[in-house]
Amino acid sequence: MQKLKRSLGAKIAAWVLLTVFLAALCISGYLVAHLATRGAYERDCESLTKTALGDLMDQDIMQVVSAIENSALSIDNGRPTSSQLLEMRSTLSYLKNNYPAAESNFWFRVRLTNGGATLISNDVKPDCLAEAQTQYDLVLDYDAEVEMVDFSTLEEMEQYLAPYRDMDIDFEYVTDYDPDTDTYTVTFTHRDTGILPVTIECGVRSALTANDEYRTAVTWTRQLYQMRNWMLVLCAVSLALCAVLLVYLLWSAGHKAGVDTIYLHWANQIPFDLFAAAMFGIALIPWEIYSTSYSYYVVSLFLALLATALVIIATLVSFSARAKAGSWWKNTVVYRLLHWIKRAAHWCKRAIRYALGKLPLIWKALLAWVLFAMLELFLLLLTAGSGYALWIGQFLVVTPALVLVLINLQTLQKGAQQIAEGDLNYQVDTRHMLPDFNHHAQALNSISVGMQKAVEKQMSSERLKAELITNVSHDIKTPLTSIINYIDLLKKPENTPAQTAEYLAVLDRQSARLKKLIEDLIEASKASTGNITPTFEPLDANMLLTQAAGEHSEKLAAQQLELVCSFTPANPTILADGKLLWRVFDNLLDNIRKYALGGTRVYLSSLLVGGKVIITFRNISRDALNINSDELMERFVRGDTSRNTEGSGLGLSIARSLTQLQKGNFELSIDGDLFKVIITFDALNES
Repeated sequence: MQKLKRSLGAKIAAWVLLTVFLAALCISGYLVAHLATRGAYERDCESLTKTALGDLMDQDIMQVVSAIENSALSIDNGRPTSSQLLEMRSTLSYLKNNYPAAESNFWFRVRLTNGGATLISNDVKPDCLAEAQTQYDLVLDYDAEVEMVDFSTLEEMEQYLAPYRDMDIDFEYVTDYDPDTDTYTVTFTHRDTGILPVTIECGVRSALTANDEYRTAVTWTRQLYQMRNWMLVLCAVSLALCAVLLVYLLWSAGHKAGVDTIYLHWANQIPFDLFAAAMFGIALIPWEIYSTSYSYYVVSLFLALLATALVIIATLVSFSARAKAGSWWKNTVVYRLLHWIKRAAHWCKRAIRYALGKLPLIWKALLAWVLFAMLELFLLLLTAGSGYALWIGQFLVVTPALVLVLINLQTLQKGAQQIAEGDLNYQVDTRHMLPDFNHHAQALNSISVGMQKAVEKQMSSERLKAELITNVSHDIKTPLTSIINYIDLLKKPENTPAQTAEYLAVLDRQSARLKKLIEDLIEASKASTGNITPTFEPLDANMLLTQAAGEHSEKLAAQQLELVCSFTPANPTILADGKLLWRVFDNLLDNIRKYALGGTRVYLSSLLVGGKVIITFRNISRDALNINSDELMERFVRGDTSRNTEGSGLGLSIARSLTQLQKGNFELSIDGDLFKVIITFDALNES
C-alpha cells in the first residue's frame, strides 16, 4: 500500500483513467438528462420521436414567419388584390428553394385564413410523420402621412400639442429645436393598419427520403431510446469509478517515492487562493467557448463539463496535499495579508502607547476629552441637530471638573512615586481634593507604617541569614578543630596505648559528627529545593510510628525520658513515601532525645479526624525556649543557644521540607517549655 501511495506511474494512470471515466460520465449523464427531460423513461419511442420532430419544426416555422413578415404589402381596405397576392407569392417563393421537396423532409403551406387562398407551399400535402398548424396575424401598413408644424416659442408649441395628447388616434410626433432660427418644430406621422390572418401548416414526410436534420433526429432518437437503460448503467459505473479514483488521488496526494515526509511540488507551493483562482479562470475558458458556439454547442458543453470536473478534482488534490503538510492556510495571500494587517495594527498600537506614555496624565485625559467633544460636535453637524447650546454648556462645565480630577490624580501619582523611591516620610497634600481622592491620599500617607514593618521583617531575615552563616561556621569548625588537635596528639611518640585508643575514639566520634553534619546539610538543601522525588504508596501510619518508637525507646530511656504512645485504633492509611516519612519521624525523635528535659514524659499520638490523619510529638524542653517557632524552624538554629550539644540544627528544617514534599502539613508550636510538632496527612480512602 505504501508503494502504491508513492508510485508516480500509478498516479499518472489514475489521472488518465479519471479523464476517460469523467468523459464517459459527462456523455452518459448528458444523454440520460436529455432523455429524461423528453420523457424517454415514461413514453414510447413514437411519441418521443414526434416531440423531437416538433422542436425542429418550431425552428422552421419561425423561418417561415420571418419570410411572411418581410413580404408584407400595402393593401387597400385590409384585403389583398390579385396583383398584390401574386406579388406576395413571388416574394415568398424563395422558401421553396430553402425547403425543396427532393432535399427536405419538411413540408409547409401558407394560406389566408379568410378565404383559404394558398400563398406558398413546397409540395402537395404528403403522408406526415408529425404535423403542426398555427395561425399568425400579419400586420399590413397603409400609406403614412407626414406633417410638420413650426412654432416660434415653446409655450406656443405646448398649447398646440395639448389637445393631441388627449386624442385616441394612431399617430406619432417628434419635437425639435433649431438654435440657428430659434424655431420649435413638431413632426406628425399618421398611421393606419390592417390585420391579415395567415394560417401556416407544416409536417414531416413519413418516407424521410431526404438526408436532412429530420432524418438524423429520427435515427438518433430511436437509437438513444433503445440505449436508454444502458446509458443509466454507464452513468452509474462511470460515477463509481470516478469516485474510487478520486479517493485514491486524495489519499496519495503529497507522497513521493524516496521521501518519508509530505512532499509539495512547485504547483502546491503556490499560495492556495491564487492557485484556486487560477484554476477557476481555466475552468471559465471552455464555458466562454460554449456560450459563443452555435454550430457545435453539444460538443462545447461536453468539453466545458469535463474541464470543470478536472479543475475541481485538481484543486481538491492540491488541497489534500497542503492539508497533510499543515500549510494550506498559512500559504495563502489572505493569511499573509491578515498577518501583515495584524502586525501593522500591533505596531500602530505600540506607537500610540509609546507616544501616550510620554505624555503626562493630565494631557492624555484632556486630549481624549477634546477628541470626544469634537466627535460629538461632528455628529451634531451631520444630524443637523439643535443641541449646540447644550454642547457648549457641557463643554464649559465638564472641562473644569475634569481638570480638577486630573490635578488630584497627578498629586496622588507624584506621592506614590516619592514613596516608591524610598522617601517614607513624604506626605501627600490633601487640600483641595475630592473626597474619594482624599481617602486615597490618606492611605498613601499611612503607607510608611506598612513599609516599616516590611523593612523590619527584611532585616530580621537578614539577621537570620547572618546567624545561619555563623552557626554553620561554628558547627563545622568545632568537630574539625577537635580532629586537628587529636591528630597532633597522636603524632607524639610518648603516647601510651590507652591514650592512643582514647584519641582514636574521639577522632571517630568527631569525624562521624562532621560526616552527619555534611549529610544533613546536603539533605536539607535537596529537600528545600525539591530535588528529592518521593515514591508514594499506601502506608499504615500507626505501624510506622510504632517502628519509630521501638527504634528510639532505648535511646530515650538512656536520657531518662518516658515514651508514651497513644494511637488511634482505626489504623489510618496515608499516601506517602515510607523512607522519607521514616526520616521525618527519626529526626523528630532524635531532636527530642537531644533537647528534652530528663525525667519527663514524651508523648507520641495519632488521630483520625474529618478525613485527616494527625500525628503529634510533644515533650518538655530542657532549655528555656526564648525564640519563636518560625525562627526555630530555620536551618542551623537550635534551642540550645550555647550550642554545646552535638545537634546540627537541621533536623526540624529537614522534617518540614520532607513532609511538604509528601503533600503533608508540618506545624510547630511552643507554649512555655512545651515543644509540640503536629504533622497532618489526608487519610487514604482504600475503597
